[in-house]
Amino acid sequence: METTRSISLEYHDIEICLDKNIYLEKEDYEMEIEYKSEYPGEVVDNFRRLGIDVNKEVHGKFSRFMYAKNESIAKVLKRDK
Repeated sequence: METTRSISLEYHDIEICLDKNIYLEKEDYEMEIEYKSEYPGEVVDNFRRLGIDVNKEVHGKFSRFMYAKNESIAKVLKRDK
């Protein structure tokens, strides 16, 4: 897996990054928000106003990679039967 990270914005103790991930002939993008101190409540309020569900379960890049890997293996096994 190859990840390229671009730091898009740094504000106080918040860093917003955009990651480009390439693995198993797939390419995906992920926005990450990193906090260097306490989680600021006003950020959550702003996300909610924008319609972003902050409680939604997310799957990180490693989980997506493992899913794609298992999917690829299953296709090969099915093809070789």
